[in-house]
Amino acid sequence: MKITVTYQTKIYLLISIISAALLIYIAVKANLASFTHDESYTYLHYVHEPFMDIISYKRAYTNNHILNTVLIKYSEHFFGSCEFALRLPNVLAFILYVIYTVKLLKKVALALILTGFICMVFNTHLLDFFGLARGYGLSFAFMMMSVYHLIRSFSSSSNKHSVLFNVGAFFAVLSNFTLLNYYVSALIIYNFLKFLDSKPGSNSGNNTYNFFHLNRIHFVALLIFTAVLYEPIRRITKQGMLDFGGKTGFVEDTLGALIRGVFYETPIVPIVYNVIQALLITLLTFIGIVIAKRMYIKDHVFFLKNRPLVVVYFIFICIIALSYAQHLVINNDFYTGRFGLFLYPLLMLNVVFCINYLYETNYRLLAILLSSSVSILLVINFCININLRFYQDWKYDSETKAVIDCMRKEHAGSTKPIKLGVNWLFEPTTNFYRYTYNLTWLIKTDRKGIQPGDDYYYIFSSDTTAYLTVGKRVLFLPEGLNTLLVKNNK
Repeated sequence: MKITVTYQTKIYLLISIISAALLIYIAVKANLASFTHDESYTYLHYVHEPFMDIISYKRAYTNNHILNTVLIKYSEHFFGSCEFALRLPNVLAFILYVIYTVKLLKKVALALILTGFICMVFNTHLLDFFGLARGYGLSFAFMMMSVYHLIRSFSSSSNKHSVLFNVGAFFAVLSNFTLLNYYVSALIIYNFLKFLDSKPGSNSGNNTYNFFHLNRIHFVALLIFTAVLYEPIRRITKQGMLDFGGKTGFVEDTLGALIRGVFYETPIVPIVYNVIQALLITLLTFIGIVIAKRMYIKDHVFFLKNRPLVVVYFIFICIIALSYAQHLVINNDFYTGRFGLFLYPLLMLNVVFCINYLYETNYRLLAILLSSSVSILLVINFCININLRFYQDWKYDSETKAVIDCMRKEHAGSTKPIKLGVNWLFEPTTNFYRYTYNLTWLIKTDRKGIQPGDDYYYIFSSDTTAYLTVGKRVLFLPEGLNTLLVKNNK
């Protein structure tokens, strides 16, 4: 009996294979790579606190990504304190991210689904956070869930999608407070588009706009949000902890950081950076012009047919507007680095849905060329940057586990207390391994820097105190880093 495999089946099979390969990569790296500064700080200071102290932010500090901290707590309870066990919640979050990415891409032409998927996942910087015990990977996954159900809520009479939109947003914010701007933007855009749908001739089937009726589920969700998140947000706001690092503006700080993040360790020449930045601004401007024109001529069919594009575009623009408003009113920084990485999936959805719009409006060759070019370049760049050794934001910690292993070999069979002097950046992770390896002979490291009386030094070769290592025995000098472990022969 001959079995016919359709083109659609082949596409989804290929996506499944790619997803499985990426999941294996994330999981293997999560198991092998050294724990990092922020992960270690979370583990040492928050994971072992009582549940209510974690979610109430009893000790307020943005390192405590609430949902991540709670999940680490219970993952450790069931699976132990190895790196993979503590990173497992975010590894699993990648599965959720892929599921909802594929669900969203079902809104585009079949010919663009594979290239669209590649745009959404082949970002080394993004994938890093699905292998880290931080809240970022969780927030990306739950945001995608929220976006999908928000879009579905426009075409469904069921309340299920409105509920799941809020559930996704709630867990996204609970994973990372930077997602608050996403949630606020999504609620604003939901009401704005519902208002447009209520205009005569909208073909929506409902020409009335009842704010309270439309938002009854959102009101309940907001009450839950407020009950759970009011105190943590009040505390970090009061202490001025919403510091995202960007002082210049959205284009340079946030969009620029997204571009540099995609390139990861690949050097990027200024002209290439400027061209990509200009192309993205042009694309967003083009989408804005198309939508504005359709609004002007009251083309309601366009809004129904291109609902995903309209929703993700307005959410993205609203987040930008909120960033500027907060910067002007309360002097908040613009998102930069990992703080703004949640915008990458939203930006790529704009790219994919815009290309799909071109495809559906008889620019098929152009759409296929654009999507193919972008996806091929992303795959090449990913292959260049793939590694199992380090996470870019904390690359300096990539050999901390190896350093501790080296000291364990040096100290094998001895019970003599040992003092390790470290650069302050290494304090959390050295203490993490001291705790999880139960190294009773290793005195707890601190942030006071190295002292002449320390038994070992673990520092950067560029540190001002590096002169203390001159003439000492170097035990470990990792390639590609300016860190070293030195034994102080006192």
